[in-house]
Amino acid sequence: MTMRLECWANQSVPANRESLARVLGFSKSEIEAAFSARVQSFFTKSGGQLVCPELDTYRAKLSQARLAMSAAKRRGGKRTQDQHRNNQANLEGRLKPLSRDEQNRDEWNKKELSGGGEVDDLSDDTWVREYDAYSEQETKAVRWFVKDRSSSKRV
Repeated sequence: MTMRLECWANQSVPANRESLARVLGFSKSEIEAAFSARVQSFFTKSGGQLVCPELDTYRAKLSQARLAMSAAKRRGGKRTQDQHRNNQANLEGRLKPLSRDEQNRDEWNKKELSGGGEVDDLSDDTWVREYDAYSEQETKAVRWFVKDRSSSKRV
């Protein structure tokens, strides 16, 4: 397992047993004892190095996946930037199309609520007088209540 971990980090390990022992931090006798035919089946000799083909294949697969994700992110970012540029205001100005719900709305707009857009003459201000009269009555009632409470003695 230690050799595979070293191969993952550095792509290969030395084929020379003495150098391999130094790299892995074991004695040469421990390497000789552990380097069985089964362990050798996981590695191929390439030059003066031992390489694990399984790890190389997996590393290549991860690299391809990383490249594919990078390309997809690049395309997505470009699409987002294009949409952002298309939605920016310019001198002509653009209107965003109404959604189906906005086209079939039941509410009135400001012009419809005001009765055609013209402001009526406010000379009839009876409602203002009624409001002021009610406000004065309420103020008097509150003053009386406060005065009455302060004059009553608590037992």
